Amino acid sequence: MINIGKGQQVSTGADLTGNWRLARMEYLVLPEKSETPLERKTVAVPDSQFLAHDFLPLLFVFRDSACVIRYSGGTESGTYQARNTELVFKNAQATGHHARAFFTYRIQDGRVLILSNDGVNHYQDSVRKVPVRMRYTAYYIKGS
Repeated sequence: MINIGKGQQVSTGADLTGNWRLARMEYLVLPEKSETPLERKTVAVPDSQFLAHDFLPLLFVFRDSACVIRYSGGTESGTYQARNTELVFKNAQATGHHARAFFTYRIQDGRVLILSNDGVNHYQDSVRKVPVRMRYTAYYIKGS
């Protein structure tokens, strides 16, 4: 689950209808058991280095109760239900290789979908030789 924080106004499922394309991503790389960032970066699309990561959805398409999520390595489709701050996906069918995630969300100014995580992506940093986690906030712009 991706946590967007407390005290933030969240939107209803009706606000999600349409296409949402990734615009930018802010990320932190943190040691496995610390909150002191090892690295901090903002990546504007199109930066192919990060678009290649399977954990980051590039596009969301919401229609009625149907949802399609496109990753660099495939797509996932099914139905969704918006409950409070959570997007719950059901009957998901995937093509290609991708990482599946559960999201909480908020919508800013009716045109920006903001998703965040809290260290869902863990890996061994080959440069620093320590286990790390990535915390990111992704911003999606509503299209047609």
